[in-house]
Amino acid sequence: DVPGPIPGAPVVVDTGRNWISLSWGKPEHRGAAPVVAYKVEAWLKGGESRWVDLGVAGINSFDAFNLKPEGEYQFRITPRNRYGWGEAVLSDTITIGKFDELPEFIKTLPGQLKVLYGSDVTLDCEVRGSPKPYVRWYKDGIDLQNLDSKRYEIINLGEHCQLTIRNLNEEDGGRYMCEATNKIGRVSTFARLFIVDDPKLLKADKNLKL
Repeated sequence: DVPGPIPGAPVVVDTGRNWISLSWGKPEHRGAAPVVAYKVEAWLKGGESRWVDLGVAGINSFDAFNLKPEGEYQFRITPRNRYGWGEAVLSDTITIGKFDELPEFIKTLPGQLKVLYGSDVTLDCEVRGSPKPYVRWYKDGIDLQNLDSKRYEIINLGEHCQLTIRNLNEEDGGRYMCEATNKIGRVSTFARLFIVDDPKLLKADKNLKL
């Protein structure tokens, strides 16, 4: 009588750039004899072979080394007693060396920007982090998501964050902030918007930047 199923999927205890430490529960039914070993196998998604034998553990935990950094793996654990191998259990897909990261703006807002009265403007930036950051836009400390205005359009898609303001007027001038938050922390980037009514001022400003 071989061991019964292991309750639940194997879980990650710790991980590094190319290694992982796994743990799992003891079989719900040990069979006619005590469990003496657990076979540990791995499958690298996109790899050449399906399952690779990593070794045998005498307890319900195992450290696997020399794995592909950032590779997506699935692990299979099979218990054994003196009568043979029991029912295997599979882990969820696990990415090796994937850590939680503070949000980081890989493209920031322009700092300051002069825009013509009555025109439209788009402020855009890019942010990454793990878990994926939650993004909000503010003007002079006011949350723009809560404003009922058709002139504001906010699009946060993937790493790209975008705020469009239509038909600019004098009240749209001010300090705009894009804030990205996850469980690790919070970062922000800023732009000060100046509204001008003379196109010559914009042209002169562009010439100075050249």
